[in-house]
Amino acid sequence: MNPGKNLNNLPNIKNPDNNNMEKWPLRFDYVVWDFDKTIADIEAFDFLAELVHENHPDKDKILAEFDGITKKGMGTGESLPFDVSLLKRFEIIKQMKFTRKEVAKAAEHIRTKITPSLVSNKDYFESKGDANQIISGGWVEMMYPATRDLGINDKNVHANHFVYEKVNDNTDDDVVVDYDRERFTAQHLGKIKQIEELNLKGKIVMIGDGKTDAEVKTEGAAEAFVAYREHTPLEDRPFVTASADVEAHSFEDVWNFIKKQ
Repeated sequence: MNPGKNLNNLPNIKNPDNNNMEKWPLRFDYVVWDFDKTIADIEAFDFLAELVHENHPDKDKILAEFDGITKKGMGTGESLPFDVSLLKRFEIIKQMKFTRKEVAKAAEHIRTKITPSLVSNKDYFESKGDANQIISGGWVEMMYPATRDLGINDKNVHANHFVYEKVNDNTDDDVVVDYDRERFTAQHLGKIKQIEELNLKGKIVMIGDGKTDAEVKTEGAAEAFVAYREHTPLEDRPFVTASADVEAHSFEDVWNFIKKQ
C-alpha cells in the first residue's frame, strides 16, 4: 500500500479563475460535501476492509462482496437502502475483530488520498469556515486527519462512530464491536435528517457522487446538487446524474457553479 504524499508537504496553489482569493464569494449559504470519492479519492470503509483482511485466505472473495454492497448503496445496479448497505458491510468486517489501531492506520492512509484539486484550493476551506459541512455515511475516525489538513473544523464533520470494547490497558487494542446506530448518518435518508438537525438556514448545495447525495436535493433538503465525478464514472448511476444540476470533474468545476456570479 503506497502511503502517498502528506498534504502538508504539498503547495497551496490558488485558483487562477478568482481575482480575490480571500473572499471566495458564494451564492449558497452552505456547501455540504460527501467524503468518500469526493473529499478523498477513496472508499474509506472498503480500504479498511482491505487492510483488516490482508492475510485472510478468502480475501479476494470477501472484498468483492464488500465492494458490491458498497456500490449498491451508492446507487449502482440493484440499489440497496444505505442503512442496509452499512449494516451488511459492518457484519462482514466485524468478524475480523479489528481494532482502534487498525482504524487509525487506515485514517493515516486516507489522509494521503485527499482529492488533488481540493488540496490545490485548501485556502477555500480555511477561509469559508462553517459554510462548508461534511456529511457522510463513513466514519469520523477515518476522516478527521484529512479534514483537519484541509482546515475543516471537527464540529463541521458529521459521520458515523464505531463503538469499541476495551480488552486491556492499551487503547490501541480496543476492539470495534458495533457502531452508533442512532446517528442520522447511519440511517435511511440520514444526510437529510442530519441537515434538518443542524438547522442550516439559507440556500444549500450538496456535492457528492452517490444516491444518498442526490437524495438531499430530490427530498428537498438542498436547492442544488453537484454530481462529483473526478473519481467515479457515473454512467451506471442514472439517478445521480439525472438529479444533478451540474456534473463536476474537479474543484474548479464546483467553484464555477457555487461562486457568486
